[in-house]
Amino acid sequence: MVLRTQRSGLIGSGIPASEENYGRSRKLQRKQNERSVVGTAANLEKNDQEKLQTRRREEVLINSRSCSGILLSIVSTMHFRANSRNDAYATIRGFVFQANLTVLQWLNLSKNEHLELECGEDIDVVGKAVGDVIDQTLATSEPRVELAGVRELGQLKVRAANLTMKSEEALQAIARFCEHQKLNPQWILSFRYVTTADRGVERDWAGSGSAIATWEAIRLHKYGEAEEAAAVGLLAAFLRCCSQPESVSKSSWNCLRSVAETEDRGPLLNIIRRLEWSTGHGDYLKARADIKEVLFERDNSRSTEEIDRLYEHLFTFVLLLLCRSGRKTLTADDLTTELSAPSVS
Repeated sequence: MVLRTQRSGLIGSGIPASEENYGRSRKLQRKQNERSVVGTAANLEKNDQEKLQTRRREEVLINSRSCSGILLSIVSTMHFRANSRNDAYATIRGFVFQANLTVLQWLNLSKNEHLELECGEDIDVVGKAVGDVIDQTLATSEPRVELAGVRELGQLKVRAANLTMKSEEALQAIARFCEHQKLNPQWILSFRYVTTADRGVERDWAGSGSAIATWEAIRLHKYGEAEEAAAVGLLAAFLRCCSQPESVSKSSWNCLRSVAETEDRGPLLNIIRRLEWSTGHGDYLKARADIKEVLFERDNSRSTEEIDRLYEHLFTFVLLLLCRSGRKTLTADDLTTELSAPSVS
């Protein structure tokens, strides 16, 4: 019996080893080809899906941009119906005007004066009696006497319309000053009404010009005695015909009525002499320019940048002071401190 080794062929198979190896190689190759085809198809499908997803993202982005543009276009053409009364620009402008005029008054204070804010009126300039009283006291050997307190009550108003004596704010100012006089007989009082408005002419004014112009002429002693008495009489008759505005308290209005209705023209003349109508005042921008001019005059070596910084500091200092409750005062010494080492707190 003849035996064959595994190298030359399988025992009892009758198939040469080379043929068998070739068959196996062919099967292995087919399987690899099949796997390759399947893998290629899978890769192609994966690439197609990625391309599809990328294309979809691009389409979403394009649509998003298009929608955003459409929305922006729609919003830009839409009109929001707002209540114009919600715009508090006039009130805020009034606050800025008051703060600026307070700084200006502060810069012009003398050593024997100080400011009291939101006390009698918006800005009160408080001091001691000056002039002949002081000269007489210093010139004699008599014991020094306590000088009377002097207070200028300042009321500030930003107005668009012209001011007439019949304006609610004008009548309010007169009535309040009459009440201040009644409640504070120990003080030497004056009243300064400051407004951005110009003077208007009252329709039912019987005199020449306007009632406010006549008032100012009396205050500045521009009439002779007889002409002045007639003008005071016209103002008394005019005030008696005015109705009480809603903003004026009953107590203040009663004080005005008592002054206007008495046959003695002395009390009304006293009010006229001490109440100034400062009309046509520049707005807050003019006040700001005036402040910077005063700062430059106090020290002309200051640069524009330094003056701007000082203005902003003083304005902020006053605004924060107005926000506090209780007594609010400003002195010349306070100003010196703030100008030398400004520190808002």
